[in-house]
Amino acid sequence: MPRVNVRTATVLAILAVVLPSFSQNKAPAPDPKPAPKAKDAPALEKQHFYFHSWGKGEFKVCQTYSGAPDVVLCDSADDVEWKNSFMNIIGDNRRAGIPEEQSYRQALAFASAHGKTFLASLSEDPWPKPQTGLKLSVWNCTKDKDVISCELGGRARNEN
Repeated sequence: MPRVNVRTATVLAILAVVLPSFSQNKAPAPDPKPAPKAKDAPALEKQHFYFHSWGKGEFKVCQTYSGAPDVVLCDSADDVEWKNSFMNIIGDNRRAGIPEEQSYRQALAFASAHGKTFLASLSEDPWPKPQTGLKLSVWNCTKDKDVISCELGGRARNEN
């Protein structure tokens, strides 16, 4: 039963950050900025991603943590059955009595060691400065063949 509570809490925390940007039911305002020129578009860089499966064109909500500048996490609700999902690793660590921040750091280290490298375009610096603590950035990402494109969805700070 506690396993469901950790997963539920994690999913709800992610949704709390992401949903406000989607829940507004109003016509989009015209973009005051002109479309970026080819030289202004985010450059493709190799990034390390951790996920279970990802189909071409599939949308995923991903996270980066400023204390772990080498991995983008892309768990989703359907990954709950995946033993090595980020949420399951944290839940297992917490049940083993590992403190929260240490649990996250161990799960991030595992994800970094077991992720896959892709060319990626992120709309902003994925790891805000300074690189201390656990500052979370949420991304809306799609994968097309071997390139992943991500737009910033929001940032949060863990005050622990």
